[in-house]
Amino acid sequence: MDLSLILLGALGVFAVIFKILFQQSSQLRKEIGELGTEKATFEQAIAVLQNEADQREKNIQNLKRTLGEYGAAKAKREQEAEDAARDDYSDLLSKAPARKAKRATTLVDFLVRQKFLTAEQLAKAQEYKASTKSEMELEQILVMFNHITEAKLNTARTVYEKALAAAKAKAGR
Repeated sequence: MDLSLILLGALGVFAVIFKILFQQSSQLRKEIGELGTEKATFEQAIAVLQNEADQREKNIQNLKRTLGEYGAAKAKREQEAEDAARDDYSDLLSKAPARKAKRATTLVDFLVRQKFLTAEQLAKAQEYKASTKSEMELEQILVMFNHITEAKLNTARTVYEKALAAAKAKAGR
């Protein structure tokens, strides 16, 4: 009988241990299920973020391509404008009499005398320079305000300097 009590006691202990292990394994299975759900949620979030990153990368590539196309088109337009200014205005400015360059004390005066600028445009640029205390040259302010193109300004500067040099040479004779 002692043996049966021992076996019965051992069986009771085994049942308690089994119940505890069963509860813990049930709890672990539940936690594993929750972790699996969280993992799936994270994987979905990662997939969404990856798709967004891919789309942004495509947008960046499209913007770079568009920017490159814009830059090429801008360079082409600038070259065409420079060529047109050189062709259209070089003849006009080169025919400007030296005496007009002599009377024009500055390049800006020359531009006004040659009717590349109006007095109002010049006054607006001078007012801007004075009110902002800008260190920019007046010619650059005129370009900034789109009163004259850089190409026209460069052509006019070349002609003005040549006319001025010719006037000085003539005065030195």
